[in-house]
Amino acid sequence: MVPIGPDGSTDTPAGGLEPIDPAEFDLEDDGPGVSYAAQYHDMIRLDESGKYARTLPGDLAGVVFVKLPMEQTRKAINRNRAILIATALVTAILAMFASWTIVRYIIVRPVKHLREVSDAIAAGRLNIRSRIQTGDEFEELSHAFNRMLHNLVAMQQELRDVNDDLDRKVDELAQANMALYEMNRIKSDFLATMSHELRTPLNSIIGFSEVLSSSDALNDKQKRYASNIQNSGRMLLGMINDILDLAKIESGKMEVRAEDFSVREVCDALAAQMRPMAERKNIDLECRLDDAIPLVRQDPGKLRQIVYNLLSNAIKFTPEGGRVVLSARAEGRGIVVSVADNGIGIAAEDREVIFEKFRQAGIPGQSADVLTREHQGTGLGLSIVRELARMLGGDVSLDSEPGRGSTFTVIVPQQLPGDRSIEVALSDGRVDLTKARRIEHHPAASGPGGPPPSPGDRRHRAEGMRVRPVLRVDPGRADP
Repeated sequence: MVPIGPDGSTDTPAGGLEPIDPAEFDLEDDGPGVSYAAQYHDMIRLDESGKYARTLPGDLAGVVFVKLPMEQTRKAINRNRAILIATALVTAILAMFASWTIVRYIIVRPVKHLREVSDAIAAGRLNIRSRIQTGDEFEELSHAFNRMLHNLVAMQQELRDVNDDLDRKVDELAQANMALYEMNRIKSDFLATMSHELRTPLNSIIGFSEVLSSSDALNDKQKRYASNIQNSGRMLLGMINDILDLAKIESGKMEVRAEDFSVREVCDALAAQMRPMAERKNIDLECRLDDAIPLVRQDPGKLRQIVYNLLSNAIKFTPEGGRVVLSARAEGRGIVVSVADNGIGIAAEDREVIFEKFRQAGIPGQSADVLTREHQGTGLGLSIVRELARMLGGDVSLDSEPGRGSTFTVIVPQQLPGDRSIEVALSDGRVDLTKARRIEHHPAASGPGGPPPSPGDRRHRAEGMRVRPVLRVDPGRADP
């Protein structure tokens, strides 16, 4: 420190400082003790020798000359700067650690816990629960999650109970179906057995009644009685045949055999067979058969039964003096056979009923029961027609109007679906049997030393059907 007098004089310290001139600052003298802090920056000047404090004018002297080395000042500044930077870094690290701790334990940890609970639930562990106790929204979310899980468990238990009850009902239904199936099988077997047992004495009754009718030893009244016996027996035999056919269809024992035959010949033969029945009611039975109908490969017996049932119904339900038309034609790859009459007709609401088993359609003013008693039917004819037509790969349709008649149309393919066999008459020598790997002999084709005829063959003979001896050769299993 260097004291400076009022006149600006000073003692030069040993450092060799030069005295300064107070007039250099040109400051006003406001009296002793006045501080000129606002002008302090004008009283300090930095030069190569250091910092100089210049005196104030007046009696008060307060200028102090301070000299510090620049290196020391720089070190102080750098030290303060380092302290400031270190403090900032430590503060930032502490802030980041605090943020990480908050995020990890307050946000991430609850979310991770909920995810673990969700994974456990997805794995089937429904007894697990979320346990978050943070006192914030995550805890509320945890409670909501637990409520949802509780409801899910309750719904699953309810569904399990419903499934158990459904399984029990399905088992009961399956047992009932099995019982019904067994009862239906027993019924079909019973009907088939009883039909065979009944047809044997009926055939005898019909045969003896025919003999009696043609005998000259009987008078007219006795012949009429014998004729009634014969007609009743044939009617009963027809009913039994219908029941037997239905039983075979329901049990899946009805077989289809493909043969090459002429539809015209089948229709002509049936028309000739049914004409006496039509003439008794003075019904005109007309045939309209297309000459261009080709040979078809179908089951002639099934087609014959279809046409027979349709003709029989048409004649039965057509009043005296009416008309029945049997027509057949080829259409594309199918055969169309139709039977039209001008009988009582069928109402629109009964067009599906008549194809049901044991059902007949009624006419205005009469019930179906009255109609059944009047025309003596079982209600199986059209049901059998539909089933047989579908077995042949076709179907039957009806176009009718009450009081104006009905037209039944059957459409079957010319080739029986699924038929791959080749039938060759025994007299045909063009087949090389050494090239056939599998030959199926019909029992009727066997000689005297062959196997006895099956019950089915005996049934065909009893029904008056001719069993054709054939060889069945599978072309897909023959050598080239």
